Amino acid sequence: MASHELKTPLTSLKGYLQIASTMPCAPDSSSHRNFIMKAKDQSEKLNILVNQLFQSSKINLGHIPMEMSHFNLMHVLKEAKEGFEAAGANGISLEGPHELALEADKEKVGQVIRNLLDNALKYSPLIKKVSINVQYNQSEVTVSVQDFCIGIPVEKLNQLFDRYYREESTSQNYSGMGLGLYISFEIVRKHGGEIGVNSTVGKGSTFWFTLPLVQKEHNNITLFSQGRLSN
Repeated sequence: MASHELKTPLTSLKGYLQIASTMPCAPDSSSHRNFIMKAKDQSEKLNILVNQLFQSSKINLGHIPMEMSHFNLMHVLKEAKEGFEAAGANGISLEGPHELALEADKEKVGQVIRNLLDNALKYSPLIKKVSINVQYNQSEVTVSVQDFCIGIPVEKLNQLFDRYYREESTSQNYSGMGLGLYISFEIVRKHGGEIGVNSTVGKGSTFWFTLPLVQKEHNNITLFSQGRLSN
């Protein structure tokens, strides 16, 4: 599985670069730029696959280094949303407070968010609509990523976060090694949170995770803005 998934973007990458290098046109032409951008996209896919394999190996050995810091969760969500939109994704909505302080590994939390967004968009090719919702109480925040497409059979839900698991009915249509959700599960668990999914076949799925919130010591109140964000 790993060999096949790694070869696919690598073969495409080599092909696009070969075409670009032999085209009899100016380096700044639109055709040149198009093939270079496609090659860049494939190299990024290859990079993600290699990183996932590396992370999976570290998790298997019990090594998940954490770099804890204070940051605004909503900024991380906005950055992830804007990143997918810049790559051509449309129909992503985000609703939640303007600010929500978190003490966690910012990069790894961002990785979980990107994994869930990527899954939602990947399995919603016809209904390109994804909703991100953030809710909170005094002790934790819940981030939900909802799609409105194929859904997942109830008997498959407990296996989704297993390493290398891919749902058989869709695995031939979508790339991946079944590591994204497994890595996300381990990252959330390492933070002391929970991750899960609710799904209805033919209607869509909602993947969610919880993380502990930063609290002020003098009155034990969670740091957040009273305003809400919706876009």
